[in-house]
Amino acid sequence: MTSNDRHTVTQTDFMDGLIRLDQQCNRTRTTDREEKRKSPRFAFLKISTSAHCTHPANPSEPTLQAKVCGKSAILPTHPKRTNEMTDVHDKKTRSYNMSQIRAKNTKPEMTVRKYLFGQGFRYRLHEKKLPGKPDIVLPKYNVVIFVHGCFWHGHDGCKYFVMPKTRTEWWLNKINRNKKLDSENLKKLKAEGWKVISIFECDLKNGKTEKTLKNIVKQLEANGNTNN
Repeated sequence: MTSNDRHTVTQTDFMDGLIRLDQQCNRTRTTDREEKRKSPRFAFLKISTSAHCTHPANPSEPTLQAKVCGKSAILPTHPKRTNEMTDVHDKKTRSYNMSQIRAKNTKPEMTVRKYLFGQGFRYRLHEKKLPGKPDIVLPKYNVVIFVHGCFWHGHDGCKYFVMPKTRTEWWLNKINRNKKLDSENLKKLKAEGWKVISIFECDLKNGKTEKTLKNIVKQLEANGNTNN
């Protein structure tokens, strides 16, 4: 047998092998398609009837179970919802953050003080002897000024006063307590003969600053003329 003959036989055997391999692959694909047609969709997931039961007969068994690929799996259950949110900070960090919230010398208060000082008014700050420790006290005019934060003093109808969705009851009690103290201090100051001017931080925002400050000066001058 010549080399050409051997080459021809090798090619023939190789082609026959490819044809047999292709036929075998076709039979395998056909068998797989037929099996898929026979099996229903999602047959791999079988949920037990106990999944629809809210109160299982045996409390030690999970309420929801699923058999996936022949293995038992527990479906996730949602924990009981509460009105409290897990704090993202530890107690030390949270305590420090809360300590940085100013009760005095706030930005709105500083705005009022700088304006009044520029207009020639002289005053005292946070007089402890007076009810509520007013932010600004002008003895010459017999006037005290409170500069309230809209949130902490519950400014009704203000967009800056939004009740938190977590620990709502606790915040509501705290803010109502602040409002009650404000009302009590107002009555005590008036009983002592002081004129009380209360402004909120929103009165010093969105283009209202100049109007609010001028109105304070107008009330001071009016009260000063009355005292004279």
